Amino acid sequence: MAVIFFVWGIEFTNIWVLLTSILGVIGIGFFATWSLLSNIFSAFLLFSTVPFKIDDKITIKDGDNSISGVVVDMTLFYIILKNSDEETVIVPNNTIFQKVVIKHESHEI
Repeated sequence: MAVIFFVWGIEFTNIWVLLTSILGVIGIGFFATWSLLSNIFSAFLLFSTVPFKIDDKITIKDGDNSISGVVVDMTLFYIILKNSDEETVIVPNNTIFQKVVIKHESHEI
């Protein structure tokens, strides 16, 4: 193989750049696919375990930050909340499984 590259005038550094570029693109593709599949699998778990449903008020805790709102839609990729300011908040499904979620009995936000 090295002889063929030498005859064709291809240098090792060019091959190295090509290989690392291809590996980089493959790595980005795997990451994007993992993220997509993670959200779909999380949706399957949410739909089958039903920890909350549409019209439930939830709070998603993330350290000192939190997001509260009423669930207005649940899709394969994200949960849509409406907060107290009537703003739409879109939360990826896999975030629900990575953070603490509090389900409130009252709909007051």
